[in-house]
Amino acid sequence: MIGPVAAAPATRTRDIGGGVKLEVVHIEPGTFTLGSPESETERGWDEVAHTEKISPPYYIGKFPVTRAQW
Repeated sequence: MIGPVAAAPATRTRDIGGGVKLEVVHIEPGTFTLGSPESETERGWDEVAHTEKISPPYYIGKFPVTRAQW
């Protein structure tokens, strides 16, 4: 079962010089469940459901890094 969907995260475009831009997404702090419930029939041994915590907030690239951005 998938829980409620949150609002889309805020995105920003950063000018990193030389006419190259980097689009980033803001990741809010919080907790979420990662893994599969025991009731899932094809669950792997390494898919045990557990809680993960995000703290502090951070930005992550929205797309893979290009050569120009590197």
